[in-house]
Amino acid sequence: MMREKFLRGGKNEGVYVTPTSSGKFEVSEILVADKEAVHIRFHKEEFAEIPQAISTKDLHVALGHSPLSRQGWLKEQHTFIVRESVAESELEGYRIYLEQ
Repeated sequence: MMREKFLRGGKNEGVYVTPTSSGKFEVSEILVADKEAVHIRFHKEEFAEIPQAISTKDLHVALGHSPLSRQGWLKEQHTFIVRESVAESELEGYRIYLEQ
């Protein structure tokens, strides 16, 4: 269902987990989704199972900003966990990206 909403331009910002090659789940956070790209923040923590609840305030940032093509994002298997507000400070890398 989240893929449908994403494709239709729904509100996509939130926290997702994605399976890794080791069988664990890594945490990513959509900061902004625009027409060309999905702007992601990656966290260091991995989980053995899909967490039922999570707060990125309790996690450590691995990569503050990474733009991925919309098609690239949709090819992977993401599980939506929770919607969180994106703080202005989290958008620093995104704003630098826009200036380039």
